[in-house]
Amino acid sequence: MSVIAAGDFHSLAVFKDGNVMVWGADTGRINTTLRSIKDKRATQVAAGQYYSLVLLDDGSIHEWTVGRPVANIPNNQKVIQICCSPAHSLALLEDQTVCGWGLADWGATNVPESLQDQQVVQLAAGMRHSLALLENGSVVGWGDNEYGQLNIPESLQDHQINQITAGGCHSLALLANGTVIEWGAICENNEFRQSNAPDSLKGKQIIQVAAGHSHALALLENGEVLGWGNNEYRQSEDQLDLQVIQIAAGGNHSLALLDNGEVLGWGDNCYGQSEKQRGPYVIPSPMIKSASKN
Repeated sequence: MSVIAAGDFHSLAVFKDGNVMVWGADTGRINTTLRSIKDKRATQVAAGQYYSLVLLDDGSIHEWTVGRPVANIPNNQKVIQICCSPAHSLALLEDQTVCGWGLADWGATNVPESLQDQQVVQLAAGMRHSLALLENGSVVGWGDNEYGQLNIPESLQDHQINQITAGGCHSLALLANGTVIEWGAICENNEFRQSNAPDSLKGKQIIQVAAGHSHALALLENGEVLGWGNNEYRQSEDQLDLQVIQIAAGGNHSLALLDNGEVLGWGDNCYGQSEKQRGPYVIPSPMIKSASKN
């Protein structure tokens, strides 16, 4: 359950009372505002480029957007997970099917027909690609594959996967044994290179991963955060000696929800998207269920 979210230029967090704090440039304007949805409580948030998604306690989606396609959930089904990229959005519905909308130039919203007979348990949205974790433990991807972000590694086979996430042109999977597998590419110094989880993660017990445009984060069981990839704005710097319970990675900034309910930000702060925010924010429940091999 993502109760913090980092977009390209703004950030979101869910308060304990179900309201949502927004800071940075969310719809093209710089602001810090507390927003509420009448008679409903927010349970999850997702952030794109100048737009935001909020999952409400009745299973519906609320969007803050300007000039973008909005969700058209079939049969008014309840939604159980939301995610978005700079340009497109995905929703996991209560019947474990997938709905996609937004800019579809690269096919990232064109949910494969092969998923219609599958049970999806998690979704991830990259810049131009999408991923789905199935109940049978496999990962399916669709959209742009220019940098191999859809080339699912064979090393994922025969492993239980706890989480998937997608960044600009790279993808990650967190295995139940705490191992991180990464594929695709990241951009550093205006050049693309293959993305790989660093050796420094080996032997660490990792409980969550997050992918930004060209950087990634890993949350350790001890509450510390390790980062790698592009560090032009110091967005992939490690955060040690903290008690972090959830992380999020945006375009060039990063967020951490602390155990005291505050949100810490670091990296690019050109629109105030990395400013520290005081809670109390929601302390998340365990992540959406993982998938395992039979």
